[in-house]
Amino acid sequence: METLKGLYRIADPRQLDTASSVRPAVAKVAALKGPHTSKDAACVQAVAEQNAKDAAALLLSRSAVLRELASTGKLTVASAMHDLATGAVKWLA
Repeated sequence: METLKGLYRIADPRQLDTASSVRPAVAKVAALKGPHTSKDAACVQAVAEQNAKDAAALLLSRSAVLRELASTGKLTVASAMHDLATGAVKWLA
């Protein structure tokens, strides 16, 4: 429990709220046809993929060092989805 207490002291509480961190991805896929619920597998997959892309972009937006390395070709930040059922990795554009 001490580890968790330490995490809460140093982390921004907004980063600990998974629902709020996924909201931007949900908004970006709102144009998809079909029901926008957690019961719609296509919608859930689209949100998960968009969230992975957003996370990769966030890394670059928050770090000048990573941006510099990426701009000089010394680093590539890529997003991917790991299928737990098959073990396959799907690299996202």
